Amino acid sequence: MGIKFYPHFTVSGSMKHIKFGVLPVLSKQSFPVEEWAQTVKNIEELGYSGVFKQDHFDTTAYDPIALLASAASVTKTMNIGSFVFSVDFRHPVILAKAAATLHLIWQIRVRNRGGLSTI
Repeated sequence: MGIKFYPHFTVSGSMKHIKFGVLPVLSKQSFPVEEWAQTVKNIEELGYSGVFKQDHFDTTAYDPIALLASAASVTKTMNIGSFVFSVDFRHPVILAKAAATLHLIWQIRVRNRGGLSTI
């Protein structure tokens, strides 16, 4: 499939419910973007609770906000989010607007599991 999975987990409420999400590591050289929609559908079918993308300023990386929006549009229950967004090339106000828009469209499915960073 050309994609590596790095599962993460979150504990909600008590230790009884542990949910696993996937952080796909992909680049333009190793993963055709045309396969993204089917890949996230497969991730959801496997029972994972979310898909997350890291933000990195790299000419070989895809934009995480666009990927997460498309992931939410082709899945029904998966949470979407990013671990970290870099404020060196994303203005915090514009990033907050994009995250809020995603949150309004897909209700509570948008999660930010990390924070902000610099390069």
